[in-house]
Amino acid sequence: MTTAKEDSDTASMAPVIATLVIDSIGTGIYLPVSLLYFIVVAGIPVGTVGACVSIATLVSVPLPVLIGMLADRIGARQVVLVSFVLQGLGFAGYLFVREPVLLVVTVMTTAFGQRFFWSAIFTLVTERSAVERRDHWFGVVGAVQNAGVGIGSVVSAGLVAIGEKFAYQLIVGLDAVSFLAAILILAFAGRSARPVVREQDTGGAQPLGRNRPYLALIGINTVFALCVTMFVVGGPVYLRLGLHQPGWVNGVVFAINTAAIALLQTMVVRRLRGRRRVLILFVAGVVWSLWSCCLAIAFYLPAFLTAAFVFVLTLAFTTAELMHAPTSMGLAAGASPPAARGRYLGAFQYSFAFANVLAPVMFTQLFSLAPAAPWIALVVLALAAAVAMHFVEGHLPPAALRT
Repeated sequence: MTTAKEDSDTASMAPVIATLVIDSIGTGIYLPVSLLYFIVVAGIPVGTVGACVSIATLVSVPLPVLIGMLADRIGARQVVLVSFVLQGLGFAGYLFVREPVLLVVTVMTTAFGQRFFWSAIFTLVTERSAVERRDHWFGVVGAVQNAGVGIGSVVSAGLVAIGEKFAYQLIVGLDAVSFLAAILILAFAGRSARPVVREQDTGGAQPLGRNRPYLALIGINTVFALCVTMFVVGGPVYLRLGLHQPGWVNGVVFAINTAAIALLQTMVVRRLRGRRRVLILFVAGVVWSLWSCCLAIAFYLPAFLTAAFVFVLTLAFTTAELMHAPTSMGLAAGASPPAARGRYLGAFQYSFAFANVLAPVMFTQLFSLAPAAPWIALVVLALAAAVAMHFVEGHLPPAALRT
């Protein structure tokens, strides 16, 4: 039996979740061909594609705080709608890319749209959800996004199997249309959702630049985000060139991770309800530290044991990710003052942006020294971040500390 308050909460969140399902399916369709599209269809050289995408993405890095301030002023829903418009225009523009200049312009448009999205979506979830169910909805968001990306990836694989340029163009067209559908749902169904009673805004929000505990939280979460990004960026390279595993092993690893998050995220959130968020993040950091240590050791295992060992390690990694994702967002939302929540949660997104910038450089430089070196460094960083959580705990608002 659900209570009237839970029913109201669900009604308020339903359009947001429906929008995220469509958005993530579109993302999953495009993600497997994100660089290949410009190489196969536009005929642009690999090196040029990589440089153009990096430049266009880097320009968008400073935006999160500014977008967060915009969300505080006009509302997170409007900012998310802007993000969908920008991404839809960017992907529609991909269909006409045949030269590097237009490639930079269109990728920059989608990159801006993605910054708008990630800088406002968690503020929108926070605005629409009841305080006591916030971690639950953060967990649902993670689950539906992973499920959507998984479904989209299957569709993409079927289209790519056709092997024609038209298939790649169809993939990009479907992604552009998915943003149009997301706009329609959030613009009309999202507008009619009933507001949820939220915590009182006591005013007097401390400027973000002087809120040292929150800045420390961003720094610590950068390390946790680095663990996830290293899994995505460095894992495939280490499996292929370091551990000499066949390509299908990497596919199974990502399938295990995606399926586990889609199926187990909400269950894990329920099991963790009422526990200290800092303790949950401490455990996640320790598990990631052990995972990194075991990955480094895998380099010295007999070849016939390596694949099975990596699959078990993926389950450990995913367990930490299941604990970290909703808990970190719940802690960040709870520790931010209501009057400035948009800019605080926008700033929190810098932890993920910094991780995205650091991971490729950190992995490639250390991997060139020794295949196990990136994971040994991550052992130290993850353990240090886990310990640092306990030093920050006493300086955060008491109401933010429990799920």
